[in-house]
Amino acid sequence: MTVKLKVDLSQGILEIEGDEAIVRELHADFKTYALTAMPRRPTHAVVDPSEAIEMRTPGAGSPLGGGRVSRAKPKRNRAAADAQPARDDPYIPKVVKDLDPTGLKDFSSQFRPNSHPERILVFGKFLLGQGRDTFSADEIYTCYFVLKERLPKRFVQALIDARGKTYAFIDYASYDEITVTSIGENHFNHDMKKASAEG
Repeated sequence: MTVKLKVDLSQGILEIEGDEAIVRELHADFKTYALTAMPRRPTHAVVDPSEAIEMRTPGAGSPLGGGRVSRAKPKRNRAAADAQPARDDPYIPKVVKDLDPTGLKDFSSQFRPNSHPERILVFGKFLLGQGRDTFSADEIYTCYFVLKERLPKRFVQALIDARGKTYAFIDYASYDEITVTSIGENHFNHDMKKASAEG
């Protein structure tokens, strides 16, 4: 069975046509050569063979005799995924003047948070208790301000930590729409240290 493999040399690609076994062997040799001997060009990404999707054997139904072609998996851009917000985000928190803090002191005094993510969770639960679905970063900041709590050294980082894998108490796509996750709900209801537990 004849197989055709086209490779663009300007991108480190070679064209081969022939028996499937020969094409596979030459393709494997060329990949090894391209990754080791050829100079890397900064404008083109070199694909790691371990990240290649499988190569299917030819079959009926495609212009080249069918089948899948070896393609590189796109690398997940972690920076883009975590870009909301970034650690160097220029956001500056501000006090929300029309936020009603009635009951905040009594509510928060029931708990003994051990970290800023836990404190953010407590404030978030208080805000959600006012009959809303989401809260904002500025409202969290306002809770710190009203209670005269020590602010995080880096407020944005505290939000990222509260959302990150270690805690995962909150989730958000913007500073204006933050929610408490099911992990946050469970931690708040079952694991949060209560003031009464200290005696």
